[in-house]
Amino acid sequence: MKFSLNLLKIFGFFPLYGICKSSNTLKFSWLSLRTLYSLFWFICLCLYSSIEIYKVFFVDQSMKQTSVAAFYISGILCHILFIKLARNWPKLMNEWHNTEETMGITGITINLRKKLQILSTTFIFLAAAEHILIKWYIFREIARKYDSALWTKQALVYMHYYTFCHITQYSLWKGIFFQIITIRSTFSWTFIDVFIMLVTTAFALRVKQFTFKVEILAKSKANNIKLWKKLRQEYYQLYQLCCLLNNKLTYIIFLSYGTNMYFILMQLFGSMKHLTSTLRKVYYYMSFFLLIARLLGVTLFGASVSNESGKILPLLFSVPSPSYNKEVERLIDQVTKNEIVISVMNFFKVNKALLFKFTGVLVTYELALMQFNTYSLNTDETVEDDRCWLFTNTNAVIVTKILSISFYAAALYEEHSKIQAYILSVPLSLYNLEICRLTNQVLYVEIAITGSRFFTVRKRTVLTIAGFVATYQLVLKHLNTQIIPNFNVVSNTNKTGYPKN
Repeated sequence: MKFSLNLLKIFGFFPLYGICKSSNTLKFSWLSLRTLYSLFWFICLCLYSSIEIYKVFFVDQSMKQTSVAAFYISGILCHILFIKLARNWPKLMNEWHNTEETMGITGITINLRKKLQILSTTFIFLAAAEHILIKWYIFREIARKYDSALWTKQALVYMHYYTFCHITQYSLWKGIFFQIITIRSTFSWTFIDVFIMLVTTAFALRVKQFTFKVEILAKSKANNIKLWKKLRQEYYQLYQLCCLLNNKLTYIIFLSYGTNMYFILMQLFGSMKHLTSTLRKVYYYMSFFLLIARLLGVTLFGASVSNESGKILPLLFSVPSPSYNKEVERLIDQVTKNEIVISVMNFFKVNKALLFKFTGVLVTYELALMQFNTYSLNTDETVEDDRCWLFTNTNAVIVTKILSISFYAAALYEEHSKIQAYILSVPLSLYNLEICRLTNQVLYVEIAITGSRFFTVRKRTVLTIAGFVATYQLVLKHLNTQIIPNFNVVSNTNKTGYPKN
């Protein structure tokens, strides 16, 4: 991953020393030149984004401007998360290095470095092509609007400096400077997905290596308790590394899914409008294809960890009776109760079935978007009024309350789920009947907040509530459309509720 981490370092997202050396030389410092360089671009991005956010609230409340603001906000969040990850990267790499030393190279048959370089280069090239295409489209559109003597300068103003053109005078170096900010945001938006793919691919290789060892030992029919004990310890080390990865990458993965889903919805909605320009059609199709490819890539590469870990349990069940011992039994317990899988803030697990769930979510919210913005499908405008903003702000307060209750209530269940891992890691020499009974108690008697035993409050409960709310809103919108076909009649009444003269 050195090639990808060096790219992050060049763009100022990963201010870390010792990337090209061993894991022991990795170092992060707030007072280093690389960190100051990263913070400089972060402050510039925040200033630039603040103008875009201001325009959403007070100047242009269209969906297009909201998407622009969301793009730069995602860039800010990405920058924060990468700097946070850089602080924890030495600890993560030391744990990874210890796991690799314990497991060795048995069963590794592919060139991981070459695979990771091809993967990162492909997605970065596609993202660069998409960025060039949209810039060329803007250039062409403005060329048609202005005279030949002026259109070049106007195009440069619009492309590089349109946000600040009403605040200060335009100059070429300022335009180039702010264009660099846009390029960095585009890079971070794409590379956050690439980074997840690279890390999950490398980790899935280690899980695959462990599966290979289990398969070889199960077929050998050897009743060697020491070898099975070593495998059980390797699995626990892999599980600990997986927990560390989930802990350090969970917000990055959450941001990746959130931004991809949002922009897929916007692209789908935008593609339903009448597009006259061929170049714009090409951009929409290419952008939509890239978004789908990134969502598929993050999900499929993340699901490869779950796929490989899912092969372990059938292999353990196939161990012949003469080779079955206490360590095999404990390893089965560990694999059953301590699953190695990429999890996103414990909201959901990344597996192949997640693609079908996301498809349903996309269809539901796209229908909701079409219902609430029917007028804008035929024009370039979006229906906006003060009632919409009041409704949005009220909903934001309610959603914040639901999230707070769910998160704090789910903390009890999260702490309870950690007990199993510690119990199952007890050495065989200390394992006794009381520990076995405690394991069963922890497994079958959950300590958690419940809603009158109808449901257990977990973090994934929020997703269930979100699906219910979206479905309810669609039904409500449909009923309102049927019962009150002409909603504009409200505008023809005065404050007393009677029709205007």
